[in-house]
Amino acid sequence: MRNLFSVILGVVLLSAGGAFAQPTVKEAPKGFDQPTAGVANGRLDSITYTSKTVGTVRKALVYTPPGFSKRKKYPVLYLLHGIGGDEKEWLKGGRPQVILDNLYAAGKLKPMLVVMPNGRAMKDDRPVGNVFSPEKVAAFANFEQDLLTDIIPYIEKKYPVLTNRENRAVAGLSMGGGQSLNFGLGNLDKFAWVGAFLRPRILKCLRSWYPTRRKPKSNSSCSGFRAATRTACCPSASAPTTTCTSTACPTCTT
Repeated sequence: MRNLFSVILGVVLLSAGGAFAQPTVKEAPKGFDQPTAGVANGRLDSITYTSKTVGTVRKALVYTPPGFSKRKKYPVLYLLHGIGGDEKEWLKGGRPQVILDNLYAAGKLKPMLVVMPNGRAMKDDRPVGNVFSPEKVAAFANFEQDLLTDIIPYIEKKYPVLTNRENRAVAGLSMGGGQSLNFGLGNLDKFAWVGAFLRPRILKCLRSWYPTRRKPKSNSSCSGFRAATRTACCPSASAPTTTCTSTACPTCTT
């Protein structure tokens, strides 16, 4: 799965360049995100799954690599979008399917599935209106349960994938990066690889929080609370600040 981070780096370089206007240590190779003639293409499918967490049918995108075979088992990357997006957000500028195809053609990537879900776990999960509203912030926190108990089991039932933690990764941009850190580091029995692409301001907020990170006694409700609190504090100066508090979940212990 180490080659997994080649694609993570490739995708974020394109997105970060336009969205954050920050200098990069090393630029991606020219044409890394452009279609290449004669290159084998993976397949991008839109899937639906029943979410018991939300109580509705939800959508996600699944990329399968060139030469995909049901006779093989593959690692999985769960790639999460930012706060203003949905399951199709990465396709609107990131071109992950093109980057993946090019990396496979260059022999730089181990075959794997990439799942792009909607990280806003609520019945009306469209990225419309005030994305910082309390109910939508809570939906991003609620996505932890949706990911762990609905999406991952669905993918492992419908696709030939490896199911141990060493072959499961989560990564995301902006809010998706916060979710990845929160859900990934909070569930290390599920994820061996965690990636986050965030603004320095968000990273500063996270660094101040993680040293005192508390662990839930029996479930993930506390990590969901932390995600909602962090989201309100970090992504934008216009975000609500009423939930920015150091109060720990009562069900958590140090």
